[in-house]
Amino acid sequence: MYETSPDGRRLSLRWLLIGAVLLVLVAVAVTLLVVERQDSGGDAVASPTTEPTTAPSPTDPAPTDGESYESACGLRGGSLQMPTQEPADLKWERADGWAFPVSPSAGPGRRPADGPWSCFARTPMGAALAAYTIGFRLAVVEDFEAAVRQQVAPGVGQQALLQLGQEPAEDTVDTKGFVIESYSPDAAVVSYLLVQQGRNFTCSTEVQWRDGDWVLRALADGSTSSGCIESTPTRYVPWGDQ
Repeated sequence: MYETSPDGRRLSLRWLLIGAVLLVLVAVAVTLLVVERQDSGGDAVASPTTEPTTAPSPTDPAPTDGESYESACGLRGGSLQMPTQEPADLKWERADGWAFPVSPSAGPGRRPADGPWSCFARTPMGAALAAYTIGFRLAVVEDFEAAVRQQVAPGVGQQALLQLGQEPAEDTVDTKGFVIESYSPDAAVVSYLLVQQGRNFTCSTEVQWRDGDWVLRALADGSTSSGCIESTPTRYVPWGDQ
């Protein structure tokens, strides 16, 4: 066919050459595009061995029942729940003519013969035992000033109590129950049902957590209890040295 027309032959050859060049350019462009995508990972599929991003670990949970609680002597087995009855491990121990509650889980973990009893669990029950024990032990402890400085929060109340001095209890007081009015890991208010000469009294005591143990918060006049009234609480947890 090309032999029939010289001009047509030249025209056909020109287009063949142009077509060949275009094919070469297209092939080169495709090759470069594939290489570029492989280098940049544009369409690359993630390797099956790629590990997913690890989620941050949660913060440490708060202590739960049965764990150790912060205290001066590492008490164990306490509960963060508000008590509805006295602990099963609570016993009453007589010392200096008084009966004091003692619990391996709530405290006091330290009970020297002539000094302040200390080391209570940082739990609601630990606060209840601390408020009762510290308050009544101040009436019988040998070194009153040392006990006040150790177990009463510094401030106006502590200084007023030191000015008042030790006041030994004259009449026997029986305890029949308690109620925790408020509680946080740093402070608590506990009311007690006390019986003296056949009359019922309700007295409230405040404690705060300081240097690894509960201490009393004395009032500005040096009193370690507030709101003592002749009445019986409408609700309370029974306890006492029966």
